[in-house]
Amino acid sequence: MTERSLLDLQLVHGPTAARTARRVVNTILTRQGLAPDDIDDALLVVSELITNAVTHARPPVTLHVRLCSAARTLTVSVADGGACPTGGATARAAHEHGRGRKVIAAIAAAMGSTSTGPGNGKVHHWAALDLR
Repeated sequence: MTERSLLDLQLVHGPTAARTARRVVNTILTRQGLAPDDIDDALLVVSELITNAVTHARPPVTLHVRLCSAARTLTVSVADGGACPTGGATARAAHEHGRGRKVIAAIAAAMGSTSTGPGNGKVHHWAALDLR
């Protein structure tokens, strides 16, 4: 299968990260000629994964987007510096967060996480989207 990298982008660990990532990914996927519904799904996944990394994890935050044209699959992954010792989103009420992974699961063909090691290792959260 021919998989190729469309993007490897390190983002500022802060409130503008998701917006920046969506803008860049939208431009790249539009240039690739992907269907608007596929782009919308990818942007939702990007937004959720980046927001989770900025909210719950340490820097750095790096976005990776891969296209496998033979399998018609787009994979979005976000690498972060591992969980924050403070727990991240504790300042918000429980009903205001926690749905992102469910949203991703509803639109992705597969999703998961891998870690390079316990404690301070990098964590990669990913989702694979079937393209129309």
